Amino acid sequence: MATASTHKSHIPTPSLDSPAFVSTRRHQILRPLLFPESQSTDMSCFYEEEKDLPIPCLLCEMEFINSDPAIVSESCTIKTKKEKDSARQRFLYHLLTEHNIVIHGTENITSFKCYAKYWKQRLLSLPHERLSDIFPVIQTNPETRNDLPERYFLFNDSVPEDKDLREFLRMKRLEALLELQHFERTDNNFKRLCLFCHETFTGNRSVLLEHLFESHSFRIGKPDNIVMIDKFLDSLQEKLE
Repeated sequence: MATASTHKSHIPTPSLDSPAFVSTRRHQILRPLLFPESQSTDMSCFYEEEKDLPIPCLLCEMEFINSDPAIVSESCTIKTKKEKDSARQRFLYHLLTEHNIVIHGTENITSFKCYAKYWKQRLLSLPHERLSDIFPVIQTNPETRNDLPERYFLFNDSVPEDKDLREFLRMKRLEALLELQHFERTDNNFKRLCLFCHETFTGNRSVLLEHLFESHSFRIGKPDNIVMIDKFLDSLQEKLE
């Protein structure tokens, strides 16, 4: 198992024009985006930068959390080279080596944990061998005549459902950020100690930002142009300590 995992981890993702790409678009199962009821009302994954939410494997019970870099599948004896690899890196490595799944363009997927949650629910009733009914298949060239070609399932936006999901998550993320920005502008229950002195500020967040500029010549921007102010202040506090 260790040898196989090592081999798979070096497999490049071919382009859609590659001879190794086997198109299955005519077999795709098309359906509207249907989120589980619990997920449709839970906005937490759209604030994923603020929450240490696990990324669930699409096909097994594994979960990947940033605070636990050593977590690996029981059947996967090879760990990633860096113990501090992010949850997303370990998640993608696990999909490749354990389930022959490649997710293309992950850097462009907004709310990646929501993306994983959706496909996990979507694939619960779908046998692994039927993934080719939805996703294109990458077939590798065997290294020797005695080897059989390996098949990898490519999750990308050439699949209409995947494309719609990525766009839906992008829009939901934008909506969530606008809601958060409105809350931060109007909330008057804010309370925080100044980053540079011992004065505590309560009320609206703009009061603290104005104090930072007027008393400490520290301007981080206009309050109306900032979102996730609390997280930003937390980051500044950590760097100053």
